Amino acid sequence: MKLYKTCLCLGLAFLGLLSFIPSGCCSDRPTGGGLADFSAPNAPKVISSDNIKKFYLKFKYRGNIAKSSDGNALPPLPAGVYLLEAERKGDKAHFLLSCDRQGTTNPLVFQKDLPAEAMLDLQNIIRKYNLPAINGSNLRNSALGTSLRFLVLYDTDEKITVYAEGGASTLPHGWCGTSVFLEFFLDKIDTEGLL
Repeated sequence: MKLYKTCLCLGLAFLGLLSFIPSGCCSDRPTGGGLADFSAPNAPKVISSDNIKKFYLKFKYRGNIAKSSDGNALPPLPAGVYLLEAERKGDKAHFLLSCDRQGTTNPLVFQKDLPAEAMLDLQNIIRKYNLPAINGSNLRNSALGTSLRFLVLYDTDEKITVYAEGGASTLPHGWCGTSVFLEFFLDKIDTEGLL
């Protein structure tokens, strides 16, 4: 019993000492404008499969008018956190576009089941912009404005991952921009009249 009390007291004392450590020093987010690189340089830069099982893209959009791939403006979209998901389910693919709008409690949610071939169209975008080349990128800084999570899973268990948080400098060189995928999802789900 004495040993238990001694260990408990030492543990509490240690936790008390930890409370004096500045909170920012244990954070994954650097302070003072520095760029922290948590990238996986050995992540594969070539993906052999063209068969996407799951596509996931989550990002912040500030409500600026984005340009589509042909240079035209996309329809005015609300500021918020956007989630674009597509998942192959047999001979179908389930597409989802949601927007958690700033200042509201009701997110916009659009869903549609499409033929599985729509996943090949998505893969064509990934191939066109050579996104496997930035696989494993994970950059963060203390600035504001950028939040990006990108994940593509293939039938061969290969994957592409990209993470960016902070300012624009956290986006990896070679990133095609979110408007490319946003335009694709808006077209596939046919949300034009709904937004």
